[in-house]
Parts: sequence; C-alpha cells; structure tokens
Amino acid sequence: MRSITYLPAFLFAALLGACEETDYNIDPLIATDTVELAVPTSNTGLPSALDIPAVGTAVAGRYPERAQDAEAWDLALRVVNGQLALVPAGQIGIVDAAGRSRAAITEAITGKTFEAVREAPRRSEFVTDRAVPLQLGAVYVARSRLVGCGYSASEYYAKLQPVEIDLARQRVRLNIVMNGRCGDQRLVEVEDD
Repeated sequence: MRSITYLPAFLFAALLGACEETDYNIDPLIATDTVELAVPTSNTGLPSALDIPAVGTAVAGRYPERAQDAEAWDLALRVVNGQLALVPAGQIGIVDAAGRSRAAITEAITGKTFEAVREAPRRSEFVTDRAVPLQLGAVYVARSRLVGCGYSASEYYAKLQPVEIDLARQRVRLNIVMNGRCGDQRLVEVEDD
C-alpha cells in the first residue's frame, strides 16, 4: 500500500523535472529567423533586445523600454568599448527573485561554421556577467532566461550569426536558429537515417 501512496508524488516529481533533461526520442522544434536590432540611442525604431523563446514569431526583437516588453528579453544590443555587443539581461539588472538571470551568450565559437554548431556547449562556456562583442560572420550560442515549461521552468537555446554589423548606424542583423523544446540543447533538425 505504501508504494501506491508514493506513486503520485513520484509522478509529479517526474513531470516537474521533464524539462530538465533533453528527451532525444523527440525531435527538436527548430525555428529560423533573421532579426535586426539597434542600440536604443540609434533612433531607428528597431528593437534593441532579443527574446530567444520568441524566435520564429513576430516578437523576437523586443523593446525593453516599453512596459509590455519589460523583462521579456534575454540579450540587449549596446555599444561597449567602441563595438556592438550583446549584453545578458542580468548585466542590466533584469534578474529573478533569487537575484540571477540564466540569460547568457558564448564568446565567438572558433573553428566552426554556423551549420556545424549542432548543440549548445557546456554551461561553463556561457557568459552571464559581461557584454560579448559581435564579429561579422562569427557564431555564438545563446541561452534564454528561465521560461515556464509545463510544470517547471527551463531555458531555450539558439545559435546566432551576425550577417550585418553597422557600427555607424548602431545596428546589427542576426541569423538565428532556435530550438523550441525547452531545455533541449540541439540546434539542428534531426537527420533521417
């Protein structure tokens, strides 16, 4: 009789952890997009921040200065040390109740093309505490803030590649591939065998 008493608790715990581990029996939900961002002082009317879970929708670019977009973004475009850079939300003070933000980006990934980046790297490779300068054609992987996912919360992952950087006009155009399955670090479609 005890095993029946603990069974609902076990099932509930399993559901809560469902987004914590990638289920490679389910295909990733890959979305591709091109997003233009501009520094808020550029006066271009373009969004100034990226919302990773919204890639592939009409709202991947966010306007942090607007109430409806407050805290609904992960990386902001800024000019840092004379370069366009993506700044994780936590560096601008957007944090959760514990005083943290999971939003992060890697340094430029060397030795790999955009297509060759198939999965997000180890957690230790993500930068949360400083701006990451953008280089034309370089490849980066980004992680979102914690977002509701079933009965839990998890991050979403994306790979980014600047295809146009205009420092004079303070804007960048990014190619983005995002996996719409929470917690799933794969960044390519599953190939048929």
